[in-house]
Order: sequence, then structure tokens, then C-alpha cells
Amino acid sequence: MYSLCHTTSCFKSSGQVIVTFDGDELYHADFKKEEIVWESRVPTSFHFVHAYQYAVYVRHMCKHFLKIWKEVPELIVHSRNDVIEQIENTLICFINHFFPPVIKTKWTKNGIEVETEDSFQAFILNPDGTFHLFSTLSFIAKDGDIYGCTVEHEALTEPKTEFFDNHSFVYCGICLTVGFLGIAVGTFFAVKGNKYQTS
Repeated sequence: MYSLCHTTSCFKSSGQVIVTFDGDELYHADFKKEEIVWESRVPTSFHFVHAYQYAVYVRHMCKHFLKIWKEVPELIVHSRNDVIEQIENTLICFINHFFPPVIKTKWTKNGIEVETEDSFQAFILNPDGTFHLFSTLSFIAKDGDIYGCTVEHEALTEPKTEFFDNHSFVYCGICLTVGFLGIAVGTFFAVKGNKYQTS
């Protein structure tokens, strides 16, 4: 099975049209020079005479649809590992099914914005033409702290925030406490039992 892929982008004043075959570029449109740049391995007999005019038309239609096609992002916030109080972990904000791929993200701790290590966010294409990305935040779990992931996107009338459910690490802390208490009580009765048996 072979794959012929036509990729068009048209954000702001720029635009790009690329055609690939099984991952190898066949040609791309150079809108500054107003020409098609063919890959040298493609025989001239395969060159499509009206390829540039077609690329101009596709870019125009892309800009037209860009004005009307907007998808609201979905947010899911979760931790990378099981959360234990006072142990370093990572929060992951999964932002999915949004279009166009222009979005601003930020993290908050108890309502105050915090710095993240996301120096570069890669937009990943979904099969339906929308995009998704991941934003991460390192944190140390502490009971009572509330973390939020907020996004701003042109499909939203106002910023959208999803909060991390901190009940998970409160529950985890309780389980550990009860577990250690159970071990201590069990050890106590085991020692007591041994004393009664020896006496």
C-alpha cells in the first residue's frame, strides 16, 4: 500500500502546500518565487503543468475555511505517577481536538500562575484534522494545593480551565498511614503472642 499525502497550511500571512509520497516530498509551493519546487528525483515527465495555480487555489480555500472552522479544545489533567504527598511528580495537561493549531497554555497553583518547562510545544495532528498537545508541570504533592491548566483559544469565548483532582493523593496518604498503622499493630500483637508462648 502506498500513501500520497497533500498537506496545506495557511496561518496568518504565510501558507504552505506540500505533496509527499510514502513520506518523501514530491514538491512544494514557493509562494515568494511563485513557483513549484520539484524534488530532483521526480522525472520531469511527471511534473504537473498547473501545479502552482492549483497550490494558489488550495491556499485560498484553506484561508476561507480557516475563518469558519474552529474546534473547541478538550482538557484532561492527570498525574504521570501515583501521587504521594511530599514526593515529586509531574502533572500532564492533555489538550485535544482543537483547531486552528494556535493556543496559549498556562498552569496555576492555588490561583497563582507558575512557571513551566514547556519551552516548545509540539502540535500533533489528529486523523480528523484537529490537533492535540501535552503541557507538563513538575510539582510536589501537598494536601490542600489546587493546580489548574488554563488554555486560551480563538474558538473559546473565555479561557478554559481544568483542575487537578487532589483527592487522589489525600486518599493515597490516608492509605499509607492506615497501612503503616496496621503493620505496627500487627507487629505489636505478634511480639506479645511470642512472649505468652515462651512464658
